[in-house]
Amino acid sequence: MTRMRFEQRMYAQMLFYRKLYELEENAFETFFHGMMQAATSDYTPIRAYGNIGDRGADAMALCGGKLYACFGPRVPNVERLRRKFAKDLKSALEQRPGEFGTFVFVHNDRIGLHPDLATTLRSAQKAHPDLIFETMDPVGLWRIFRKLDLDDIEELLGCEIPVSDAVYGIGVDDLKPLLDHVNEHRRRDNETGPPPMPSQEKLEFSKLDEDNQEALILGMKHSPLVRQYYDMRYFPLEEANTAQGFRDEYLEAKAEASDPDLILERLKWYIIGNRLANERQLRAMWVVLAYFFERCHIFENPPPDWVSSDREREPAR
Repeated sequence: MTRMRFEQRMYAQMLFYRKLYELEENAFETFFHGMMQAATSDYTPIRAYGNIGDRGADAMALCGGKLYACFGPRVPNVERLRRKFAKDLKSALEQRPGEFGTFVFVHNDRIGLHPDLATTLRSAQKAHPDLIFETMDPVGLWRIFRKLDLDDIEELLGCEIPVSDAVYGIGVDDLKPLLDHVNEHRRRDNETGPPPMPSQEKLEFSKLDEDNQEALILGMKHSPLVRQYYDMRYFPLEEANTAQGFRDEYLEAKAEASDPDLILERLKWYIIGNRLANERQLRAMWVVLAYFFERCHIFENPPPDWVSSDREREPAR
């Protein structure tokens, strides 16, 4: 089995999310089936048949006792999401009694689980205490996808994931198109003063996955280039305005999604836009993210009483 290297994972991650958000209805379900069949031999897609349909299940994990219901709407709509969940659950309970112990609702909403659907899940759990209810969102899908064999990943994405040297240079010219794109969205009416300096434990406190933390650390090696970029600009408030736009985007994402990796994914789109970035542009994107992460415009410092896991492991003196 061939696993992706770190640089390949960063490139594949951008392609994966872009593809995931473009898939709708049956196309999303087909992609999910392909991913899960590559991930485990226990996964069995179920097709609709005649007038009996699929009997409330898009797929099942036979040994694990899991039933999967997929939903990839063209336009996110929480009411339609709730109706779909209720309909699939009702159908599965009526037509597949005793066949599953876990009901998994799979969706590709880039914002994450809507608060109203979370309430619906809690209500379902109370009504059916003998069942376990789970959701699988884009972040959860990526955590499965990233572990697949490279050949399966390339087949599902429909393109080659190139292998290149892990270390290559980044210059100010690489940052310019990305920062210019962000500058277009800057906001000038909400400046609240400089944020606090980052603490050493901020990365751990962020609860980002290991890949995202590693990418930020690599980006920090080049983040002084962003400072150099702004030093060469003529407009003295450009950095402050851009930073405030970043902060506003972060706060909006945080209000809509609780998963830090989903929040970071939205910030990536804020930088990249709709362009399909190459590996060099992706590295430049991480430099920009690292710069604003270091200056605490995105993500938060831990509170004073927070204890990192490293300090918890230190022996008592």
